[in-house]
Amino acid sequence: MANKTWYLGLDIGSASVGWAATDTEYKIIRKNKKRLWGVRLFDEATTAEKRREHRSRRRLARRKWRLNLLEELFATEVKKVDDSFFLRLKESQYHYEDKTHKVPYAIFNDKDYTDKDYYKDYPTIYHLRSKLMTEENPDIRKVFLAIHHILKNRGHFLLQGQSFKEGNLNNLIKELLELDILHVGFDVTEEVVGKIADISLEKKTLKDKLNDIKELYPKEKQLLEVFRLIFGGKTSLDKLFAIDEYKELDASIKSVSFKEKIYEEVRHNYEQVLSNYIELLDLAKKIYDSIILSDIKKEGKTLSELKVELYNKHRNDLIKLKTLVKNDSRLSKDKKIELYAAIFKEDKDKGTNYINYIRNSEEGKGCSYEDFKNFLVKELAKLEESAAKDHILRDLELELFLPLQRTKDNSVIPYQIQKEELIIILDNVAKYHGFLDEKDESGYSIREKVIQLLEFRIPYYVGPLNSSKKAKEGGFAWSVRNKGYEDTPVRPWNYSKVIDESASAEKFITNLTNKCT
Repeated sequence: MANKTWYLGLDIGSASVGWAATDTEYKIIRKNKKRLWGVRLFDEATTAEKRREHRSRRRLARRKWRLNLLEELFATEVKKVDDSFFLRLKESQYHYEDKTHKVPYAIFNDKDYTDKDYYKDYPTIYHLRSKLMTEENPDIRKVFLAIHHILKNRGHFLLQGQSFKEGNLNNLIKELLELDILHVGFDVTEEVVGKIADISLEKKTLKDKLNDIKELYPKEKQLLEVFRLIFGGKTSLDKLFAIDEYKELDASIKSVSFKEKIYEEVRHNYEQVLSNYIELLDLAKKIYDSIILSDIKKEGKTLSELKVELYNKHRNDLIKLKTLVKNDSRLSKDKKIELYAAIFKEDKDKGTNYINYIRNSEEGKGCSYEDFKNFLVKELAKLEESAAKDHILRDLELELFLPLQRTKDNSVIPYQIQKEELIIILDNVAKYHGFLDEKDESGYSIREKVIQLLEFRIPYYVGPLNSSKKAKEGGFAWSVRNKGYEDTPVRPWNYSKVIDESASAEKFITNLTNKCT
């Protein structure tokens, strides 16, 4: 056999490898009176689901840790004006009879200022954040609430150490078009990239945007599917990658949509199938995020200012819709009441009316914008034609009608945008609350510590920050501490003193190293 041509065939499965050795006529080769074919069985690989659950719990624990540290930083000043403020916040979820202090209000319980006054002044937390950037001598409790919200929802770290503008749309589109797996039949020039970027940012429907791409490149079917995904549509992997074999994939993974599911939560499923081809999906998601972010964060305005604008638009849109239904001349009074109830009052578990729509940020409840849009278009068809109705239908088609503040799109916001607003708030508040600029024995002021709380991330190679004692008792940790800091609590401002990063990284790699079986 050494001098002859022969073939080795492999059938690789998730828990087995079938093999066969044949000659050039595809006949099984014999050796020592045995046919050279067989199968090797092995235990099926376990998924990382349990580890992901641990990571999720750890992420929530670290968020709680950040918020507790914030409370420690503000405790002395807050207690000067309200010694039960933090206790009321902690017990706000309890029934009245279960609370330590039997008071009707959860946040403000002053004689001349209660929760009613607070929510009248600030309908949403973004109203508070927006006001604190300019408000004179703000209540320290309000400052705490605003910063608490920023640290709790601090944004992603995909552009860590960068200005979020650096991941600009044109660069991402150029990188996408130059991928080998995306077989474009034209030269990728700055002009081409600019045209596609302009189409991406236009306020048009998915269909209109795709028609614009198709008009530019009528023969690029694969490119069209990629941008269908990027513009918020749904496509199948076989069309996206122009690979017929993907038609046979399981239904749960056969299609992909950034709008329907949170990509980061299902990415591992696609990676198992696509391997290196996942790069196309990752880049497409970055472009999708960049387009969404351009709507969320406009030049010259902070995130809170834009969220307040969304709130005002929602309120005005709601007035327009209610007025349209109430004033329709085609329907009788009873029909108007019936239609009004169907849109605004009926509460069904799987309904698609307004009540269910505004719940869509609650876990496991509500309906999507798409479902609500289809429902409302159907109901509005019962009304007479008018300019007001046409305006609502146009906004619905563009998904601009009745915008919500809390949506899945908030997941594209990077921490730099939250940091920008946090600094503006701290700069203003520090004029009236001097304690923010006072430095302690650590060498940092409260203001600097708050910013560090926002920016601080534990590197993956350092892992859980259990103390030496807890680690020895069997805790899942490998971080190495500097001498003299074995049991010192880790804080963002003392992290470099307590943790030996290089030794921790070396231990991380050593733990992963094993002998092949």
